[in-house]
Amino acid sequence: MIRRTTWIVLLMFLVVLAGLIWVQRSNQDQEPEIAPTTANQSLFDLQEQALTRIAVQSSDGKNLELVRPAQGEWSLAQPQIAPADSAAVQSALSQFLSSTIVSSPGSLPGLEALNLENALYKILLVSQDGSQIVLNIGNETPTGSGYYVLASNQSQVVVVNKFGLDALLNLLENPPLLPTP
Repeated sequence: MIRRTTWIVLLMFLVVLAGLIWVQRSNQDQEPEIAPTTANQSLFDLQEQALTRIAVQSSDGKNLELVRPAQGEWSLAQPQIAPADSAAVQSALSQFLSSTIVSSPGSLPGLEALNLENALYKILLVSQDGSQIVLNIGNETPTGSGYYVLASNQSQVVVVNKFGLDALLNLLENPPLLPTP
């Protein structure tokens, strides 16, 4: 014969099981909620075809300047005058121009603490209509996922993803020269 406590435990188990089944079925009838996401904001709205000059300068004195006449190919103006590897330039530019703003921190230390006053890197972009954008690139973020950036067309410091900026900054170390035959 089954004891009375066994019947009580069995009854409690069945009540809990019925409750779980009811909760699962009631959740299936509801429409899932769509969580709002923030769209990645682009650093600037430029097309690679609109650029005629790009100058990159590091705080340690390295310079790179790329120029392109209207409907022409990219060429190096600094550190030496030479034709540039257009595929390498376009690859770096497409990654750079697709850079997104990771965040816009509200409270930051001063520009000097972020190395934005005397920027680690300065990038000058000149478009066909003569407009210019100057980017001051400061320190990496503590997580190493981005750089602090102050652009001439923006009023606040933003964090930009590192991947896109590194593509252009790496051209300082490895200028996109055409291979010699």
